Order: sequence, then structure tokens, then C-alpha cells
Amino acid sequence: MIEAVAIGGGDIVTVLAVPTILVKDLPDGERTFLLSLVGEDVTVSETAPRQWIEIEAYDEASGITHFLRLAEVDVCRRASSPRRTRSSG
Repeated sequence: MIEAVAIGGGDIVTVLAVPTILVKDLPDGERTFLLSLVGEDVTVSETAPRQWIEIEAYDEASGITHFLRLAEVDVCRRASSPRRTRSSG
């Protein structure tokens, strides 16, 4: 039997998707950065189980830390040990 484990704050997850509707009205640089997170490992900052997961991602080029709320289906828990993430600033 596989037991589901909830994702919580501080967990490392891999971004599977960033819905374009979330970034469509942002400036080009910000939009490009957020869309580039797909496939990247980031840190979870906050959750509302079965609703959303807020991720933290640091953009080294601009020096801005972004917080983005995604649906749980848009991220997956990392199974292996954490490496440097896009959240590391």
C-alpha cells in the first residue's frame, strides 16, 4: 500500500506546470522567469491542502523573490535528496 504524504512548508518540489493565465499580464522578464520554473526544484512556502501550494523562487537576474500559488497537480514532491533550488537566494 502506498501512503500519501502531504506536501508542507519547507518541502522541495518540482514544478510541473505554470498556467499561462497566471502570468499573462506580467512584464516580459517576470513572465519568462516564472515560465522557466517548469522542471525546476523550488521550496514550498505555504500550503492549503487539496487547494494550492505556494512556492518561492528567487530570480538572480532581477534580485526578486517570487511567491506563486499553484494547484497541487502542478507540482510534485522530490523523491531524492535536495540540491540547490531556484529558491536559494
